[in-house]
Amino acid sequence: MIRSSLYDYFAKLSDPRLNRNKKHNLADIIVLSILAVICGAESLDSIEEFGKARIDFLKKILYLPNGIPSHDTINRVFSILKPDKFEVVFISWVNSLRDNNIDKEVIAIPELLEMLDIKGSIVTIDAMGTQKNIAKTIIDNHSILLR
Repeated sequence: MIRSSLYDYFAKLSDPRLNRNKKHNLADIIVLSILAVICGAESLDSIEEFGKARIDFLKKILYLPNGIPSHDTINRVFSILKPDKFEVVFISWVNSLRDNNIDKEVIAIPELLEMLDIKGSIVTIDAMGTQKNIAKTIIDNHSILLR
């Protein structure tokens, strides 16, 4: 199985199910559901369909000892999960994906603008650089800002 940070984060979540009801791995169900929703699944049925349609790929990243869980199983698991605990793990995973260099790049833009003669120029910038102090620097230099 290919390891992923998404799986690793949710593998730490405690499983609230009784042992006799653990036909499918908790992290398998959660990761399958997250991937399906990211790919457009809007219901429990569509999560199950997503899993069945992509079983070959999913077997590379999930254990799936008993195949794809049914929509009923997915429903039961999510109905007993504590939302606050799920949220903490999900947010921790999302935060782990942040590029820590973003803050350094945003700091570099004003420094770069100070070095360049941009008077009368048209300046284009992506969303990361659309901050008040950057826009003010561009406008103060009599330039046009396009986003």
